[in-house]
Amino acid sequence: MIKGQGSKFDLVTFKHRSDWLRARSQGIGGSDVAGIMGISPWTSPLQVWMSKTEPSDEDKEPSAIMQFGNIMEPNIKRIFADRHNTWLVRDIYNRHTAVNGILIDLKRPWAQASLDSVVRDEDGNWGVLEIKTASSSKDWANGVPNYYRTQVTQYMSVTGYGFAVVAVFFRDTCEFASYRIDRDEDDIKAVEQLVDDFWHLYVEGGFMPEVIGADGEAKVLVSRFA
Repeated sequence: MIKGQGSKFDLVTFKHRSDWLRARSQGIGGSDVAGIMGISPWTSPLQVWMSKTEPSDEDKEPSAIMQFGNIMEPNIKRIFADRHNTWLVRDIYNRHTAVNGILIDLKRPWAQASLDSVVRDEDGNWGVLEIKTASSSKDWANGVPNYYRTQVTQYMSVTGYGFAVVAVFFRDTCEFASYRIDRDEDDIKAVEQLVDDFWHLYVEGGFMPEVIGADGEAKVLVSRFA
């Protein structure tokens, strides 16, 4: 059990990656939020909508960058734990019996969080730990990019935790950094309203979001209407 489990959120674990991917299509996760907002480098409102209304059963081969990130995740987590040796760093599920887990908000079951880990700082406060690899530290000159900040804001909303830490490895310099983001209730409310509106209006309501000209939208439209 982790703090909030059973009172704020439910934790569902999966033995097979395909089951986890299917479950992600049944709600809005942290990585979907930037797409809904139109600020994601990788997806758009239309593509998020398509992934929820017509999810694919195809388990695509991860890209080389994604595979590198998966390989690096435990190492980045270990570096963080070593540098914060007064903190507790804890996985949310048993990695020997499950491939992943999803936290589901008990009051808003369409709101999901797929966490890398949770942490407890030296003052006993619980937070979210998100692991990233990034191509360059230049993109982080002003702190955590907004498309990741919205992700962990969603995670703080689902968990009720007071802060998040984003630990990142920069591929260009092979350097490690970590950034703490404290809970901001205005940001939480804004993300919750965005997620609720998108789910009720577009996913449940069946309305298609506007095309914003993002890469990959043409393929989505062809698959939907061709």
